[in-house]
Amino acid sequence: MIKNSVIENKESALHRRTSVLDKRVRELNCLYSISEILESNVRSLKDILFGIVRLIPPALRYPRAASARITFDNDEFKAGNFIESEWQESFDIQVYGVPMGKVQVCYPEHPKNGEDVFLEEERLLLDNIASRAGKIIERKLSEENLIRLNRALDMLSECRNTLFYCNNEFNLAEKICRIIVEKGGYMMAWVGYAQEGLDKTVRPICRWGYDEHFLDNLNITWDNSENGQGPMGTAIRTGKPAVFRNIVSDPRFRPWRDEAMKRGYASSVGLPLSSEDRCIGGLSIYASESDAFDAAEIELLMGLADDMAYGITAIRTRLERSRSREFLIESEKRYRTLFNSASDAIFVCHSDGRFIDMNQKACELLEYSREDLMKMKMDDICKKTQCDPRQFEALSDDKNMVIETEYIRRDGAEVPVEANTRKIRYSNEMAVLTIARDISERRRAEEEKNKLWRQLQEAQKRQALGTMAGGIAHDFNNILFPIMGYIEMTMDELPEGSKGKKQLAEAMKGAKRARELVQHILTFSRNTGQEFTPLTLQPLIKETLKLIRATIPANIRIRQNIDAGCGTTLANPTQIHQVLMNLCTNAWHAMQEKGGILEVALKEVRVESDSGLELKPNNYLRLTISDTGYGMTSEVMGRIFDPYFTTKKPGEGTGLGLAVVFGIVRSCSGQIQVYSEPGIGTTFHVYLPRIEGAAFADKIPEPICGGVERILLIDDEEPVIILMAQMLEKLGYHVTAFKDSLEASELFRSQPDKFDLIITDQSMPNLSGDQLAIQMKAIRADIPIALCSGFSDTLTRERAKQSGIDYFIMKPVIKRELAETLRQILDSNRKDNCV
Repeated sequence: MIKNSVIENKESALHRRTSVLDKRVRELNCLYSISEILESNVRSLKDILFGIVRLIPPALRYPRAASARITFDNDEFKAGNFIESEWQESFDIQVYGVPMGKVQVCYPEHPKNGEDVFLEEERLLLDNIASRAGKIIERKLSEENLIRLNRALDMLSECRNTLFYCNNEFNLAEKICRIIVEKGGYMMAWVGYAQEGLDKTVRPICRWGYDEHFLDNLNITWDNSENGQGPMGTAIRTGKPAVFRNIVSDPRFRPWRDEAMKRGYASSVGLPLSSEDRCIGGLSIYASESDAFDAAEIELLMGLADDMAYGITAIRTRLERSRSREFLIESEKRYRTLFNSASDAIFVCHSDGRFIDMNQKACELLEYSREDLMKMKMDDICKKTQCDPRQFEALSDDKNMVIETEYIRRDGAEVPVEANTRKIRYSNEMAVLTIARDISERRRAEEEKNKLWRQLQEAQKRQALGTMAGGIAHDFNNILFPIMGYIEMTMDELPEGSKGKKQLAEAMKGAKRARELVQHILTFSRNTGQEFTPLTLQPLIKETLKLIRATIPANIRIRQNIDAGCGTTLANPTQIHQVLMNLCTNAWHAMQEKGGILEVALKEVRVESDSGLELKPNNYLRLTISDTGYGMTSEVMGRIFDPYFTTKKPGEGTGLGLAVVFGIVRSCSGQIQVYSEPGIGTTFHVYLPRIEGAAFADKIPEPICGGVERILLIDDEEPVIILMAQMLEKLGYHVTAFKDSLEASELFRSQPDKFDLIITDQSMPNLSGDQLAIQMKAIRADIPIALCSGFSDTLTRERAKQSGIDYFIMKPVIKRELAETLRQILDSNRKDNCV
């Protein structure tokens, strides 16, 4: 018995030792297996924790009855049918010193009554397992965080590289979203821009990843409404990251939760895109697991968002600068086009006159290259500078200064310009802008206008003088007519050689000169013409100078330079004599105090179109009369051809001499020029057209022929009608005279065949000459009618012919002229009646 008892005790001790040893083996196997799990390819923390929990029951004393559970981060991992009971042990899993889970072991019932359920060794094992689980979790979380951070850093690095070569903000945003998804491991990323306005909507501009039209029908805003509470709206509104760790449970995500869950989105973060204190939009990232964004990752992603916002702003700035540069280039092109296309010369210069810029027209105007002008100043081209510092200071910022001046071209020629000058700011400094218009054509037009105006004034003066001259001529001729007639009749009654006849002959010369004076006045006023014949000037000049020599003082010498080879001109000898007398007399008067030289020259010259004369290109006879007298000022020269203008003392001149000369030369299609300087003298050049052909020889007077025809004479001036009747009767004609035109008309009406010729005055009471002619032609159409008048400016030859007047006789008329005219009228009428 004792031996059996000893044996049983030994067997019991061995059993206990074996049991303890077996338990220790199971514990070591459990811990060893945990180490093998960590060293295996299992990467997921969930798989590791699940593997650990399955190793716990086998390591316990009652493995078949025991069940185990590990809880961590709202997840639980079970081994066996774990049901909590009163027979359990629980040990905290410390992660970074913070309880974040538990290791629990329980039995559904007490394995053996009376024994402690858990051995002390088992409690130490479970505590060891909880401690190891905490360290494993720390290590795994650190690895995952490290992987995630490395992934985020790689993502951030590639995004930053993208910033350097991407020049389009939409491409940049899309590429960053792609990098976030592909490199960061997220499900989807998108970028939206904040829209200004009342609605404050967010406009998606790009997306990448698993989207499945998630953004197509979303109404996202960044206001305080429900649609503005999501990640994107909140980030834009607040300017801070908005983290949604669990989309399923976060109430702010309610409007989009169903669509997000369909696509597997579990968490999201919204990041503001802020630039220069202004949020332009946001970046939103979606992950498949909840709580996918820790603080470190959010910080990195926020840096990425800042870089993205900076990149977008930089692209916009570059684009804006590029557009500004392109606009500036285009503006510069337009400016240069307008600048160089301007029809006026444009200069920009410093206040001291140095040129800064000029357009193409300025170079063309001055015939300089731009390079040459850039080395010059305004003073170098402008006679009257508009860049004088005093003028520059006087210029106000809003006012122009306009002057007329002359610019000097490269060849030294002067160009008249109108310069419009003002201050401007050019390249950030004050400068002077000058717009110069070439006014050469305008000045020529003004000169032409002034010339035409002077011609108009001259024409008006001559018209007024012509009207006056006509009245004077009519009255003066009526006065001269009886004087000349009675002198001639008295001379016919006196014997040849008698003293009385000689005296009357001198009186007749005076009367003829008076008649010629009237003709000159009418010639000047252009109201009557003279008979022009081919004329050689040499004899006429010499004859006139003989007359002048006998008149002027001995202290005035006459110098002649007459070219005998000069040809002929078409002119009236009396008028040319008048020209010579007037010009020589004026020269004599200019030298009568101190004496001098009167030079008369005649030369044939050729006038071309560029000679400065208002003459057609041709050969001309140039008659020159010059003196060494006191000369004239330019003001006096401008008026010497005006009627009644004179510098002589009262009683010494009428002021008509040079006006008559001007009219005579113009009537000959010539021109007169004058050159004079005070204290030196005066020179007149008279240009007369040269013609082909010889001058006419003087005719030998034929005997005076009268007649026996019957003449009806009408004139309201009694002296005239008495003289005319006597002259006609002495010539053998039968004369019936009337002072009253109405009485003459009644007589002719009653006896139309009694007369062969009617001679009538024009200006008469009751019936004028043309009115009387109309009545008499109505009575007898073939009766010849001659108008004998001093002058009439109302009756032209065309109108006279329409009235029935056939011939003109100009008062005063001498007997020979009257006799020849009457024979021509009567003989011509007789021939017409015989045809």
